[in-house]
Amino acid sequence: MSRERELLADRTAAHLTSHETTALALVNFNVVHKAFQLGLAEALRTHAPNPFNVPLGSSIREKLVPRADFWTELIERKTRHSLDSHPPLHVRLTALG
Repeated sequence: MSRERELLADRTAAHLTSHETTALALVNFNVVHKAFQLGLAEALRTHAPNPFNVPLGSSIREKLVPRADFWTELIERKTRHSLDSHPPLHVRLTALG
């Protein structure tokens, strides 16, 4: 039910903006989320004084952009954690057309 509501929220966002804008926002969010996870993991590993001060732009440029496997996994990931209320990105993008 939660995943159906997420798809409804995506449709509503597309109605208020556009399908392209909503799809781009979903992709951008997923990329920034992954960059934050990588930066946070690195900050914790190196015992940084503020692990939440993650340089997202450089993490995206240096750690994600060159990795073809990241982009493939981002779009084609088939399963999510069973408690995740969000459908996989490819399902959300397909639903947006």
